[in-house]
Amino acid sequence: MKRWHWGGGFAAAFVFALVFLQSDDRTAPELPPELQDEPDVYIDGAVITQFREDGALRYRIASDEIRQYGRRGLATLEGPALDLYPAEEPPWHVSADRGVLRTVPGPSGAPEEQLLLRENVVLRRDLGDGGALVVSTASLYVYPERQVARTDRPVMIEAPGRRGTAAGFEGDLERGWMRLSSAPGQRVHIVMRGAGPSGSPAEGSMRGASPSGSPAEGSMRGASPSGSPAAAPRRGDGDS
Repeated sequence: MKRWHWGGGFAAAFVFALVFLQSDDRTAPELPPELQDEPDVYIDGAVITQFREDGALRYRIASDEIRQYGRRGLATLEGPALDLYPAEEPPWHVSADRGVLRTVPGPSGAPEEQLLLRENVVLRRDLGDGGALVVSTASLYVYPERQVARTDRPVMIEAPGRRGTAAGFEGDLERGWMRLSSAPGQRVHIVMRGAGPSGSPAEGSMRGASPSGSPAEGSMRGASPSGSPAAAPRRGDGDS
């Protein structure tokens, strides 16, 4: 059984409102036009925490403000911060200026939470010794229950000794795997500092196409529990 913990001064009122607004036995009263775009519930300084079956943390969402819109079936977040806790890997931390939380059908058809993060999105995993793996982008979809993140917007990836750019990104954060995708006219570009002659930065691009002509994709493994970043695979080792 999943265990949830809600923080914030109005958590109980928020839960009550969710039940009330989503009940199939009630017909929502018609609001005047000037009030139809107003939130049903407003929470200042909210924290949502989900635990695993064994009581360990699975993820935590904190937000400066949450506004719940029952008729639209979503909640908007100001200053969201998401912490994901894989079972056997270091945690991931995601921050953004804004977010939208809603329930969508998952891969099996069962409902799951989807968090869309927008503006100054930063995904980070600390590697120890002051180093970090950092992914920056303009928007990012995160599925906290499965600990999956993806975007089709350009991304910048930085880790000790290397930097890269790609046209898109998909990460299995539970296992620490990332897929960097290319697009027509935009390669997956990796810079490894200290790898060139006399220690100068060496640059390389990962590019290719499948027989159907679709863009090839490269994969970069995330940090190991010891904190060392794994190297990007050689050409042919990535997913296609």
